[in-house]
Amino acid sequence: MLRKTVFTLVVLASASANAAILQITATSAAHGELGWFVVDDAGLVAYPETFFASRFIDFSFADPLGTAVLTPSNVPADTESTLLAFEGGEWTVIAGNGECLTSSSGDVVWIAGNHYVEIGPRLSTSVFNDVSWTTTVRSPVPPPVPEPTTLAIWGMFGGLGLIAARRRRKRLV
Repeated sequence: MLRKTVFTLVVLASASANAAILQITATSAAHGELGWFVVDDAGLVAYPETFFASRFIDFSFADPLGTAVLTPSNVPADTESTLLAFEGGEWTVIAGNGECLTSSSGDVVWIAGNHYVEIGPRLSTSVFNDVSWTTTVRSPVPPPVPEPTTLAIWGMFGGLGLIAARRRRKRLV
């Protein structure tokens, strides 16, 4: 229990310190890229982290052996979930709970374990059991911009500091 707690704290610290937009890509050794998920790693804190379609910033999967394409525009609702975990120093997909994505036309992305993906119509999916997942940083999350009030306060204290320094210099001269 203590080990899991320490690991969770390390993950929490790393997520907040290195906030970035991540793309996690599925690639079949035999058929190339299958698709990807985009996530904000600032929200990744649990182990494993459960994602439904609506929680991803973006995603796109296409069946290289068929016609199925799944994107946010044709996946109308959440179905099952995708599990992400921090392994090997990066966030990656470790499993899915059934049909992770389901399009309005009935096409699905089924993830079972971290090496097995099915894409296509529900009853005749293309099976890929040679899948690897890679994580890349799409862009770092920019630091928050201070509010105008904060900038005004900083400016006021900076100005007071300059006035004090000028008065001190006049006394020395």
